[in-house]
Amino acid sequence: MRLGSNIYALCASVYVVVILVLSIPGVEGQQAVATPFKLKKNGAPSLKDILRLVSQAPVADRITDAELEKIKAASPILYDERFRKTEEAKMPPRGDLYRNSTILGVAQFHTIVPDHAIVHMPEGMEHYVIDDPQGPLLFWNDFLGKNLGWLTTQEISLDQASGKEKLPTLVEEQIRQSELIVVATHKGFPISMLPTVEELTTSQ
Repeated sequence: MRLGSNIYALCASVYVVVILVLSIPGVEGQQAVATPFKLKKNGAPSLKDILRLVSQAPVADRITDAELEKIKAASPILYDERFRKTEEAKMPPRGDLYRNSTILGVAQFHTIVPDHAIVHMPEGMEHYVIDDPQGPLLFWNDFLGKNLGWLTTQEISLDQASGKEKLPTLVEEQIRQSELIVVATHKGFPISMLPTVEELTTSQ
């Protein structure tokens, strides 16, 4: 009911406008040109013609290339040379993933962990830390799963990683006795482990 009422009100409004236009002197004789539809004998447009008129979407003027160039010239800050096509822009160099990392690898593939993430290196296993990686770079979890025979992890907290909190004595002892390379992790991902203030004082 509401939709029907709205359509009726719209049609009535258009009808009133048409009648007002036709009532202007000199317009009646030009109705064939001034109106987009034929009028009935009583001077009123048909409902079908009114609905067709109001359903037509407004047509916007298209901007020309010359007008667009004028807009760009007037706004050099928005349309300067920095805004170029993607294929023409030079991408900045990517950061080197290996720069602050330790590379662990075997002949077929390798992975990287943050510096100071290896908390235990058994004697004779230093060859797993390499300088010239071979094969594809694997995600940590994939690499770990393929090398459980010589690699393991020790989960630590952020306070332990930052050196604010010391590892429990039992955990430290287990790490020292491990026959595998031990990598510190937080929530499963390798993380650097800084020495505590006590360890720094002792080393000095």
